Amino acid sequence: MSPRLRRRLSTWGVRFGLLVFLVLTAEPPTDFAGRWHTPMAYAFPFIERIRSLPLGPWDLTMGAIGIAALFMPSTWRGRARALDVALLASLAGIGAAIVWGAVRGGDIRQSYFQVAALLQMFLATHVFTALF
Repeated sequence: MSPRLRRRLSTWGVRFGLLVFLVLTAEPPTDFAGRWHTPMAYAFPFIERIRSLPLGPWDLTMGAIGIAALFMPSTWRGRARALDVALLASLAGIGAAIVWGAVRGGDIRQSYFQVAALLQMFLATHVFTALF
């Protein structure tokens, strides 16, 4: 492993890995009727939604990291073309489903909640391939 790659993984990769660990282990403080919780209950506000926005701090952080990853030169070197084509085809399918639902009289605001996890998965895939 080159020193440059090792340096990059030790900065962005570790930070992103810690964020992923935080999100995957956070628990609502209301579990067990609030009588018992682990220290990870204090991490729950990081993934909880903001009332005035349909996004939470985790979503905003992932978006910022995704945008930053677009400008990293290593993002565009050595990418698997088949993975990029599959991601774009899947995103096109999701977009077509949203448009189809809107044309048939569906509520666009509700479609966000239905496809938010899918869109976050695609963003996380982009960030993982950029950082690791």
